[in-house]
Formats: sequence, C-alpha cells, structure tokens
Amino acid sequence: MSALPTSAEIVARFRDGTLSPSTLVRSIFEAARGARGTPNRDPFVAMDLDRALADATASEARWKAGAPKSALDGVPIGVKDHVDVEGYATRNGARWTPDVAAKSDAPVVAQLRAAGAIVVGKLHQHELGLGATGINPHFRTPRNPHDLERCPGGSSSGSGVAVAMGIVPLAVGADGGGSVRIPSSLDGVFGIKPTFGRLSRTAADLDGGTLAVIGPLASSVADLDLFLRHCCERDPRDRSMDGAPPLDVAALDRARRVEGPKLKIGVVRGELDDADADVAAAFERALSAPELAQVFERVEVTIPTLKIARSIGYVTFGVEVAAGHREDIARHRAEMGLDVRLLVALGERISGAHFLHAQRHRARLRRDVDAALRQVDLLALPTTACTAPKIHPDAESTGEVDEVGTAKLTRYTFMANLCGLPASSSPLGVDRIGLPIGLQFVGAAFDEPTVLRAMYAMERAGIAACPEARHRVRII
Repeated sequence: MSALPTSAEIVARFRDGTLSPSTLVRSIFEAARGARGTPNRDPFVAMDLDRALADATASEARWKAGAPKSALDGVPIGVKDHVDVEGYATRNGARWTPDVAAKSDAPVVAQLRAAGAIVVGKLHQHELGLGATGINPHFRTPRNPHDLERCPGGSSSGSGVAVAMGIVPLAVGADGGGSVRIPSSLDGVFGIKPTFGRLSRTAADLDGGTLAVIGPLASSVADLDLFLRHCCERDPRDRSMDGAPPLDVAALDRARRVEGPKLKIGVVRGELDDADADVAAAFERALSAPELAQVFERVEVTIPTLKIARSIGYVTFGVEVAAGHREDIARHRAEMGLDVRLLVALGERISGAHFLHAQRHRARLRRDVDAALRQVDLLALPTTACTAPKIHPDAESTGEVDEVGTAKLTRYTFMANLCGLPASSSPLGVDRIGLPIGLQFVGAAFDEPTVLRAMYAMERAGIAACPEARHRVRII
C-alpha cells in the first residue's frame, strides 16, 4: 500500500473480493463523522449516504458480473462546492446562497458517474473561491491533516483535506489562481489545473471569467490521469472549449510509461529567491536527483514579467469576480465574510483603465512564457513559496485577509491561470517541522500528457510521494 489509498489499490480489492463498494462507502461516512471534532477535520459540507449506497450496490453488481464500467467503477470521490451535483445544493462556500438541490450533475460529475465513480459528498471551500487559505467563517473549516494549527489551503480546501486524510483517492476541485495546486501543496497530495478550455465549466459557479477551470486532486498521478481520460468530453454549451483539440490518449499512454526523449525542464532564473529556504532546498534536490538524470535536462530560462504575475492576477480576478457576482454582492454583501466583502469591494473599485493596463501586462506575460516554452518542454517552479501558515485566532469566525501569507501562497500559481496553461503540483516530502512541500510543472497549452509524464517520472523515482499525514484515517 502507498501512504494514501489510490483508485488502483481500491479496484484491486474489488476485483479480488476482499472489499466491496458498499463497505467502503460506509467506512467513508464513519470516517467523516469521526472527524467532526474540535478542531474540525471533516472536509465535507454535505453527504448523502442513501444515494452513495445505492450507487455502491450497482457497482458491486457490475464487479460480481465481471463487467465494471471502468477503472473508476466503485471508486469514491468528493466534489468541491463550486460544482453542481444532482441532489445537493451548490452553496459556493456561502450561507446566503439558496439551499436548493441541483437538478442535474455538472458535465464533469456526470462523466465521472458514467465511469462508475461514486460521489460521497460535497466538499468545503473558501467562500466564493476567494482565498488561498481555505478558511471559511460560514462552514467549519477543516484543518490541515498534517498539523491542526495550520490552514488547509484554498480555495479547494475540502478537496485537499479529503485526499490527504485518505478518505477519497480523488476529488474534484477548481482553480482560478492556484486553488487546486495550493491545497495540493499544503496538504501533500497531487493535483493538476488543466488547460483553459480542456474541461467543461458548465454548471460550475466559476463567475464566467477567464481564469478558473475545474481540476482534480488525488493520491497518485495515475488518478489524475484517469480523471482526464474520463472528463474531457466536448461540451457544446461551454464556448471556452471551442477549438480545443481532443485529449491525446496515446500521449497519455506514453506518459504513463514515461516514454520519450529526455525532457527539457526550464527553471526560471531568480525565482527561488522568493521561496522559503526549505521549499527552495526541496525544489533543488528534486530537480538534481540522480534518479532523474536520464529523464530531465535542466535549462535556465528567463521570464521577465513573472514577478508581477500575482499582481496581474489580483486585478483580473478581482474585477471578474465582482462582475460575475454583481447581483449576489448587491443583495448579500452584509452576509458575506469580512474577508470576501473586502476583496469584492476592491474588485468593484478597480477602474477600467487599471484593468486594461493589467491585461496589457498579461499579454506581455503570455509572450514571455511562450518564448520560454519554445526553449523547453516544461517550466518548473515551487508550487507555493511557503508551507501551510498557521490559522490566526479569529480567522475562522470572521474570515482572514493576510496579504503577506497570501502573497507567498500565490507567488508562483497565477501565471498558469493568466496564460491558460496546464499546471500541476507534486508532493516533495516535508519541511523541517513536517509540513508538505510542492513542486509545480507548467506545460504548453493542451499538453497535459507531458506534465503528467514528468510527474510520473518523479513519482516512480520515489521523489514525489504523498507524505503520511498525522491525522490520516484508514478506510481500507
């Protein structure tokens, strides 16, 4: 067994009859209930045991008949509160949103269900997705399972915690400025933000902007791979998918086997200067590991505008969220957390001239990143500049705006969103006090297979692996 259960390990036990989907689902619900302590570790905001057991019973019948739908049949998943799941309200991390059950699944959820995956619940998130810490004053924030005094990372906080605790091997998240990769890094799991336009965003409350996409967090690279294989179906309702090439499954097969010429890995000159010492050291150790000498070739590159990517991202994200939620803000401002009120107020006050100025810099950033990717196959950066920050005493009741901490968490993540590129996070072990560290690969548009190939190489070399969380639960 790996440090955390993977879909492959779960399915192997379904196949040999030592575990059933129904038994697994019951264990998950018991684990979630047991995690509702003080401090809270439960990553779910809603669960439906009856629906999950019904789906598990159907999966059992398929396994007994020797006819599973896919390698995800019977595998439990959780879904971030941003995303519609039939029978659950989509609260978007807010108490003021209508508590009305969605009538149908978002396309991504429907595709996972069609593969036989079992949705066990909706997962915690930062309110409106507006935060890198994952702290939410409306729902009990799940603590980081490696240290209960630390934040889980956001905004896909519940997704990161659910995987890191071993409750599910795969969770659906969403990423508008690092919201898949940040909790992946802080909680010590794998994650990938696909290319903008790769997955449908229909029936996901992502404000209709130009940054946010749906993406998975998982206990293994193979689980990210499975997610992409099943969730990239063309959706004519989502115009962001217009012109997107189909997922290259043959390239994914080669990536899984780590086949192909040596990968040129671009390391951006001067970028490690802003990372904490333990993060920078782990990054350097990983890329210089002898086990990867036949797979990676390190190349120094320059991206002049990368240091201002976070500022461009703040302006872009702030305006898009304020515009996308204009009616909600007008009606419910007083019901929002203090941190979200402040952030949407700032977004409302950014002038058209300042927004246009930011988009001009965004275009320059895209040109600089494109020039770098013409020299290399992938760019490598730390996922976050620090490990998980402590939760301040009043943050869980009021929300929190910590500009210094947020700057460190988003220092390296906004670039991929602004450029619409695929970007991942792989766990690299822990810092001197036992907190997980992440490494990020960024690839060319629609080249998720090359990103996964590098992740597979690191995982198989033993360099990238989910560390054992102190507060892990065992469901199998």
